[in-house]
Amino acid sequence: MTPKAAAAALLLLVGCTVSPVPASTPTSTTVTAPSTTTTIAPTTTVAPVLVDDCSAPPATFSVLCESVELILEQHYQPPLLNVLAEGALVGVESADPAPTNETVGQLTCAVPSNDFAATCEVIDRKVHEDGAPLEEMVAAAVDGVLSTLDPYNIYLPPSLSDAISDDGVVPGVGLIIGAVTAAGSPCVRVAPSCPLTVATVVAGSAASEGGLVVGDVVVAIDGRSVEGLAVAEAAALLAGESGSMVEVDLVDRNVTLTRIDEQQVAVSAEVVDNTGYIRISYFAAETHLLLHSLLQAVLDAGVNTLVLDLRDNPGGFLFSASIVGSEFISSGDLYLTQDREGELRYPAVEGGIATDIPLFVLVNEQTASSAEILAAALQERDRATIVGLPTFGKNLVQVPFELRNGGVLRLTIGTWTTPSGASVGLTGVLPDVELDIASSATPEGAVAATLAAVG
Repeated sequence: MTPKAAAAALLLLVGCTVSPVPASTPTSTTVTAPSTTTTIAPTTTVAPVLVDDCSAPPATFSVLCESVELILEQHYQPPLLNVLAEGALVGVESADPAPTNETVGQLTCAVPSNDFAATCEVIDRKVHEDGAPLEEMVAAAVDGVLSTLDPYNIYLPPSLSDAISDDGVVPGVGLIIGAVTAAGSPCVRVAPSCPLTVATVVAGSAASEGGLVVGDVVVAIDGRSVEGLAVAEAAALLAGESGSMVEVDLVDRNVTLTRIDEQQVAVSAEVVDNTGYIRISYFAAETHLLLHSLLQAVLDAGVNTLVLDLRDNPGGFLFSASIVGSEFISSGDLYLTQDREGELRYPAVEGGIATDIPLFVLVNEQTASSAEILAAALQERDRATIVGLPTFGKNLVQVPFELRNGGVLRLTIGTWTTPSGASVGLTGVLPDVELDIASSATPEGAVAATLAAVG
């Protein structure tokens, strides 16, 4: 697999994201739970593990119960409970966390159904014989459950909940990272056969300023090898406060990054002759507010054409992308979503300030998710000419659920289509004018190439 293909397979942590759903008491879901408490024979001198249902789970196991229940209720493709259990078993069997010196007594393992009993036995053995931390073993079970679904789902335990933004970007460095095999299959943990690879670099971010590019393979962070780490654990090593520094060892070079707030560089704009050039690197929670201010500024400068650059934009918050779309489309639908509750239509919000000016939108193969929604809406509504390369083709919608333990579970809950019902899942958004503009092109170069290509 080429670096570019690997990077394409790595857009796993970001998608069309809507606002987080706060923790709440889940509604009941019909599953085959243990009718009575089951005892599994001990493998050590500690009393045998007790296997109970999820009606009143111990705090440590509540995340497994809550996650499975949310999956059964919310995931856009309802899974089989026994398949989830098989994934949980694989997850705990493959987990190898650093041992702890804590003494753990008899475990009461709460599970959604008897299918998970074998998972309890492995957790009990690794905790008591290997000294594995109980919380990490339960998290491994959740990771295993998610591995049976589409690749855009992730669990962030409380200690890692700030390591990856809701839009998928690692805060402070402006990267999206992931781990996939040569065949493109995602992995729970980094391994020689499943390296930690850069999927997206936010323009203007610390990673961009440090010279990181899509396809770079990370081998160590601040001197610590990433092998054996979950992607979220590696992200936690990269994330940090603005102004702090982090050393990143790549396969072919080492770089030191000075972290910055990538929210400040999500949108940039300048006037090139009589053309307003605006680049949106990704859709953060407040991108639409920044875009509005910059768009007003370039319009006030008297431009007669706009170039909206969405190249290498991995997506982000749907709400933000929708409001941006409303700046250019005065009425009608922007996109549709379909989930287990049915179909929803999302219309443009009146009051856009650039609904008539000629508009060209730049895209490439790394333009994904919410960025594709915006490009597709502008194209289908005949509001813009799309210039560039076919986009990534991600038509799934994720929602981050805040769990009672303080962690976050990001689930795929639906799909999106264009206003007419067309999906870009297989083809991506196809440009009206095909043109390969280098990611390193200056605004002046991008504008000149665009205007020359469209005549």
